[in-house]
Amino acid sequence: MQKAALLSAKQLLPDELQSIELRPIGKEELIAHLEWVSSPHTFDWALIATYKFRKHHSFDFAIWHNDVLCGLCCASSEYADDVDIEYLQGNSDPGHPLKGEIIPTAVTVLRAYAAVLDANNIVVQNALEGAVQAYRRAGFTGDKSYLALPALEV
Repeated sequence: MQKAALLSAKQLLPDELQSIELRPIGKEELIAHLEWVSSPHTFDWALIATYKFRKHHSFDFAIWHNDVLCGLCCASSEYADDVDIEYLQGNSDPGHPLKGEIIPTAVTVLRAYAAVLDANNIVVQNALEGAVQAYRRAGFTGDKSYLALPALEV
């Protein structure tokens, strides 16, 4: 199911983002993440990556541009109506090649995943204060405690 969503999402990306590679988070991604500059909002991706082994409805993926790891995402679909973004983080290097494209790219992937699941919404609960505006620019509505986006583009 996850591989199908990643393949489908790749086809949905705009032409200028076709060089992106989408793949599940694995050893290579965790090692590449260690090279990111630490920030106050750095997540423990080594722990997060184990969720897929403990949570049946967990879905994680990495966003690569050439040899640069640009973003990581972990979502879940425990409740059939929603795909919940649990963690989403872009590379802390302000000059990484997909700066400003991590949330829109993640939304494309998660919409493909939601279509496979027949889910209605993509949601973020308890978003970090600094991320709320970025989610809103991507079309999410609500406040930091609950931001939602229809899974199907209207």
